[in-house]
Amino acid sequence: MPAKAFNMATSLLAFLQPETWTGINIDLRPKETEREQPRRTLQESLSQKLSALFDRNKNIDVQDARSGGTSEEIIASVLGQAALTRFSELRKIRAGWNFGEGLPMSSAAELNLLFLLSKLGRPIQNPRLFLMDDGGIELQWKDSSSARISIVATETEFELYMRGSTEKRFELRDYNELLKAALNDQIAA
Repeated sequence: MPAKAFNMATSLLAFLQPETWTGINIDLRPKETEREQPRRTLQESLSQKLSALFDRNKNIDVQDARSGGTSEEIIASVLGQAALTRFSELRKIRAGWNFGEGLPMSSAAELNLLFLLSKLGRPIQNPRLFLMDDGGIELQWKDSSSARISIVATETEFELYMRGSTEKRFELRDYNELLKAALNDQIAA
């Protein structure tokens, strides 16, 4: 590479380093709509709270796992070791898994599911986990009458599917109503 081209490239790279931008404040992000802003704020809040909980590095019991453990500890304590193994498998799935259309597990959907699991009063028996095409995570189990119940954690909401009922959608902040509807107050905290 000629010396002049090398010097130009070096100057350009130095300019692109953020610490060399004094007095420049450019925001290229699209403006949020009024509807998007509260959702983003809630997701950031949940993400910060869960991140703080997951940063702990000590041995904890089942009760602590729900309130402040790692994602693995929360899943194992609420859903069991088999579900934790399944969850680890789902995390490894790459884009294009469903005839080229499926997305990998969404980190926002994962955080939303973990938050929901941390709010359960006792473990779910015989749970099943599935990855959805859009990167959401489905938690499925049967109630005491063998009726199938499914909760899908997406990036922006929860979806509830139950026998004899239409699909119901819940905003993230309405997790208590979701748990009451899905569990009939059986295992909600």
